[in-house]
Amino acid sequence: MYSNRLFPAYQMSPNLPTMMSWDDYEAKATAEWQALLNSAEGCDERTIHNFLVRNPSWLPGARSMTRASDYAPCRWALLSESPLREWVADSYRDAVGTKIPDFIWLAHDSNNFTPVLIEIESPCKKWFTNSGDPHHNLIQAMNQLAKWRAWFNRPANMIAFCADFGMPHSYKNLKPEFVLIYGRRQEFQGNPDLNRLRTQFEQEGQVVMTFDRLKAVRDCTGYICAAKTGQRYRALSVPPTMRLGPSNAGAWCQIDGLPEAILTNEWISLERRQFLVKRSCIGPVGRDHRDRCDPRLIGRIGSKGASHDLPRRIRLPGPGHRSNT
Repeated sequence: MYSNRLFPAYQMSPNLPTMMSWDDYEAKATAEWQALLNSAEGCDERTIHNFLVRNPSWLPGARSMTRASDYAPCRWALLSESPLREWVADSYRDAVGTKIPDFIWLAHDSNNFTPVLIEIESPCKKWFTNSGDPHHNLIQAMNQLAKWRAWFNRPANMIAFCADFGMPHSYKNLKPEFVLIYGRRQEFQGNPDLNRLRTQFEQEGQVVMTFDRLKAVRDCTGYICAAKTGQRYRALSVPPTMRLGPSNAGAWCQIDGLPEAILTNEWISLERRQFLVKRSCIGPVGRDHRDRCDPRLIGRIGSKGASHDLPRRIRLPGPGHRSNT
């Protein structure tokens, strides 16, 4: 396992296969997102979750919600359903009774470490009842943010979180942020009273928004989605705008399953998938990473059928998923 750092050299490849342009990606993903939101299928939280796993740039918070950072998030990755863990007896264990966040960004700058915990609910859930009171589904979702905040208010949990996610002790401040994405904007259209009421749910380090605010963010074009269980990270998806380079090579060396995630993205041309798989297996500075690649991938990189033996789509973990690591 290689440390999360910049390598002293990185061998760039000439004549790179062309990747999907940002404009093409944004147009294609936006059309899919709008069709999903406006369909009956868009009421299903798991379906929404799977779209966001495949499109990490759509979720806010990669560089924190409240302060502008020039740093990429840790691991260059959005984390999906990665449990909070506590130090119990002599080892880290999943926090009992604490809901697993739908997503986490590990945002940071030179002084602050800002984990951004994101809760998503169904776009079809209502904010308010007909009488203008907060809906019980909204109250329940807000209570989840409060529970996470209370969890981080325990110094032992703050220390355990930083250690478990491999954050250096050089950060001066741990400032978690919390995001709830809930419902649709149309509930407030033409109703200024409800618009004013919903501002009550905002507070320092906490943002509540509708799904209509989500859009692809160009600055997040190169981030992947991964899951952390135990001490291991595993790639769930890569964007078609993915680049491999010296800035992210060290971080992604610590993530298993990257070649498989590359091959299952059909928005990436076959030629570029083959190139990315080969680069991810060989790794930076010519180091051989083939021990973390499926032997079938290594033997078929040069074949036009390289991806045909693998699943057409990533099998995403369900709620509360655990893997043996």
